[in-house]
Amino acid sequence: MREALAQGLDKFSLSAIAKSLGVASPALYRIVESRSHLLYACFDVIGPDMPKGMPGAKWQDIVRKWTREVWDVCDKYLGLDRVLIECPDSQAILRSDVRKYVREGDGESLSQEQLAVVETAADIVLLAHLAVSTWNDRKANADPRVLELRNRTVTKYRAEEASAKMSRDSELQFEPVRLRIESLITTVKWAAAVDRLRGEIDPPPPLLVFTVANGRPPKV
Repeated sequence: MREALAQGLDKFSLSAIAKSLGVASPALYRIVESRSHLLYACFDVIGPDMPKGMPGAKWQDIVRKWTREVWDVCDKYLGLDRVLIECPDSQAILRSDVRKYVREGDGESLSQEQLAVVETAADIVLLAHLAVSTWNDRKANADPRVLELRNRTVTKYRAEEASAKMSRDSELQFEPVRLRIESLITTVKWAAAVDRLRGEIDPPPPLLVFTVANGRPPKV
């Protein structure tokens, strides 16, 4: 598992792990059944680092804490952001977690529509982290086409981010949330474009984010 985590959860292969360990690939299959089996074993290692609740806290503080901790765990485990985005079950669990933690705080009075907006925190933090990770990827930055795309994007992104910036001490209102989602969409599009340039598969379309950004919270 250490080798899989070191190579990146989205990129490791059993053959590369076997080579790194100095063993033949068939020998590795005596320990793990498949790549998926090893990936889920890695999830067991990551589990204790995932966000925990804050019973009794304000729901705004819970969402802020939860998103920061998801970001931190994605920083710690290379490729986790992409794996969670590509795994529908994992996204559902994350959305369920943030909803549960908000209700454990003072979020019982939130409407279903408001909770639907809160749930998008799971999508936003993963998509944003994936975009930033791609942005910082040295191989991507070495590609002149990516550099040109980044330079075209950064000015617009920074302007939108500035207009959508929220004070940490202010109440987390829903209109600023939608504005912030719109600013993140620019970065998500950039990350997808980088993947296309590098010949990789695009991440799943962030339809939920686009829906909320356009002021139409999804049905719960």
